[in-house]
Amino acid sequence: MRVLHLIDPATGGWMALEALGALLREEHPGAAHRCVLIGSADDARAARRLGVPSHDRIHPPLRSARFAAPALRRLLRRRPAPDTLHAWSMETLSLAAAAMPTAPRRVTLCAPPQCASPSFAKAAMAPALLRRRGERRPSNIAFLSEHLRRQWAQAGLGAAAERGEIISTPPYAAGAPLPDRTALRAAWGMTDSDFIIALLGEPASALDVRRLIMSIGPLSVSGRRVACAAPIEARGMERSRRFIERLGNHLPLAPCSPLPWRTLPGVDAAVWLGADAPAGAGSTMAPGARSIEWACALGVPVVAEDFPDSREAAASAAKSVDIPVRFTPAGRPLEIARALLSITNQRRSHLAARS
Repeated sequence: MRVLHLIDPATGGWMALEALGALLREEHPGAAHRCVLIGSADDARAARRLGVPSHDRIHPPLRSARFAAPALRRLLRRRPAPDTLHAWSMETLSLAAAAMPTAPRRVTLCAPPQCASPSFAKAAMAPALLRRRGERRPSNIAFLSEHLRRQWAQAGLGAAAERGEIISTPPYAAGAPLPDRTALRAAWGMTDSDFIIALLGEPASALDVRRLIMSIGPLSVSGRRVACAAPIEARGMERSRRFIERLGNHLPLAPCSPLPWRTLPGVDAAVWLGADAPAGAGSTMAPGARSIEWACALGVPVVAEDFPDSREAAASAAKSVDIPVRFTPAGRPLEIARALLSITNQRRSHLAARS
């Protein structure tokens, strides 16, 4: 059986690359897998890091899978016809339905839906895109976690999400050498004595740097040299920088990569923040919590707001590593600061014992 995987890191996230890499490392007798990557050369490098070979790569206009259909049709005419099309986001599912409308289709959703993403609007369309002629309802949807299934059901999948299966894969931390801690911190303009706190969550556009500043701000006046690292695509980055400058740069802010294996080796702790308002109050959905599992796998202490998403990620991480996650009530930045203060005290005690 020939399976063609369509993957777009812009809409499926690095989590889709990781899940596909885990699938390809399994034994599949009689199955021939081929991957079509829709993205840039940087996406191809991230795919190789996670064990995903990009047999073919399409770089569509505006880096959007919506404009990749003509190139995919030309590609499929030059290759043997696949028996199944496996999409790894809503955008690539729509692309698969347009390129080969009669082929069986499957979708695995690894990233949470977001209001600003085109895939959010297509959530209600997924059953129709998956259903082949003669089928009454689709049954070929999978999710990376239970909380993703809940979020996609809320986004419009409804009963189709309830019938989807759950796949679980551990972080692929052993895929390639991690960056050097000292060199990574130097690139951020930090020293080894700085206590750097990273902002977790995915996609990066769902994160709010201002909430991180509010949570760790009390530490900056406690006599400790504290800094924070957040993905450059996160919301409020420039506004937070200007705020920190007005305060005399007592809390350095370093833009970092949204890919956890490029950021977490250089930090001392990490914070995961859930939705900034109750569901239905005009807030965005909570970001994904897959990076919590990566932090635990790399030995980075995590402080997370108490949400079902973070609880599930912590329980999954506990199956392979003994790095407990510290939970705080949602919307209580002082509680996060207290938990981080405890971690900094432990680090200072550890450094003092070593010296």
